Amino acid sequence: MIEALWLLLPVAAASGWLSAKRSGRGAEGSDPDAPSDYYQGISFLLNHEEDKAIDVFLRVVEIDDDTAETHLALGSLFRQRGEVQRAIRLHKDICDRVDLRKKKRDEARLELARDYFAAGLHDWAERNFTQLIDEKVFIGPCYEGLIAICERGNEWQRAIDAAEQSQKLSDANHGASIAQYHCELAKLALTHGEQAEADKELNAAVAADVCCVRAWVMRAEIARERGDYRSAVRDYEKAISLDEEIVPEVARPLMETLSATGDEGALRAYIAKLRTRSNSYTMISTASGVLERLEDPRSARHFFKEQLLRRPSLQGLQHWARMEMDNTSAANRKQISVIVTMLDRVMENRPSHACRKCNFRGRHLHWQCPGCHSWDSIRPILGVEGE
Repeated sequence: MIEALWLLLPVAAASGWLSAKRSGRGAEGSDPDAPSDYYQGISFLLNHEEDKAIDVFLRVVEIDDDTAETHLALGSLFRQRGEVQRAIRLHKDICDRVDLRKKKRDEARLELARDYFAAGLHDWAERNFTQLIDEKVFIGPCYEGLIAICERGNEWQRAIDAAEQSQKLSDANHGASIAQYHCELAKLALTHGEQAEADKELNAAVAADVCCVRAWVMRAEIARERGDYRSAVRDYEKAISLDEEIVPEVARPLMETLSATGDEGALRAYIAKLRTRSNSYTMISTASGVLERLEDPRSARHFFKEQLLRRPSLQGLQHWARMEMDNTSAANRKQISVIVTMLDRVMENRPSHACRKCNFRGRHLHWQCPGCHSWDSIRPILGVEGE
C-alpha cells in the first residue's frame, strides 16, 4: 500500500501543477521551475530516494482545497512511518491556512491530534480532541482518541465515561471495550482486597457485554476462591461456550474446581464428554491426571494416547514421549530419550499465544495485546505447534 502511494505522488504533483497552470496561476503565481522540480522528484523516486522525492512534490503541489487531501494523506503516512515531527509540521501548516475551507482545516486538526498522541504528547492531543468535540466536529473519531489516551494512562473510569458519552453522541458501540475497562477496575479492586467492589465491576462488565470471556473467567476465579465451586464451574463453562479457544487457559482450574465439588459422578461425566470431541493439549493432560486419580495410570495413559491421535500436537508428543520413558524397558529408554531431547529443543522458547489481529506472539495470555492494543484478541496458539 505504501509503495503504491509513492507511485501516486508524481500524478498528484502533476495534477496540482497543471491545475494551477490552467487556472491562470501558472503564468504569474506559480513557480516557473515547477516542471523541472517535478521531473527531479520523479528522478528521486526512481532512485529510491523517497524522502527527497516527497520534499520536492510538497514544494510543487501548493496547498489549496483541491490538493489538501493529498497533503493530509502524506501527513498520515509520515505518522505511520514514525516520522511524527514531519506529520505535525505538515498538519499544522494546513491548520494555519485560513484560505482553505473549514472542513479541510478541521480534518487537519484531527490528524494533528493523532500526531500528538503518536508523539506521546497526550495533553496536547486531548486538548485538540476536546475542542473538536465541543465544536461538534468528528465526534466519533475524537472520542476514539480520548478513549485511547485514557487507556494509555490506565484511567479506566475516565475511559468508561468517554466510551459511554461516545455511544450517546455517535453511532459507535463500545460495549466490548467498556466491559474490559470494568474488568480492569475489578482487577484493581482485588489487589486491594475489595472483593465486593470486584463483584460489582464484573457484573457491570457482563451488563456492558454479556459475551466478555474475561469477565466470566474472573467471576469463576472469584467464586472458586470463596469456595463456591458450583458457581465457578458454571462460569468457566460459560466462558468456554463463548469462545472454545479459551479452553487451554481454564482447563486446569476447571478440572480442579470440578474435583473440589466432591461430585465424582459429575467429574466422570465431564471426562466422558471430553472423549467425544477433539481437545487441546492442556485439557488432555489435565483430564488424564484426574483420570489417573479416579481409576489407574493405565487408563490415564490410554485416554491421553487416544486423545493425542485425535488432535496431534508437539506438546502432546513431548508429554507422551516422557510417559513412555517411565513405562518402557531400559533398552528402549535411551532411544526415547533422544526424541525427548529433540522435542525439548524444538519447544524451547516457542511462543504459546498469538494475537488474532496483529499476530503478536508471546508466552502468556494478555487481555490487551501489547502490540496493537486490541482487547481480547490474544489466544493460545492451536494446532500441531500449539495446543
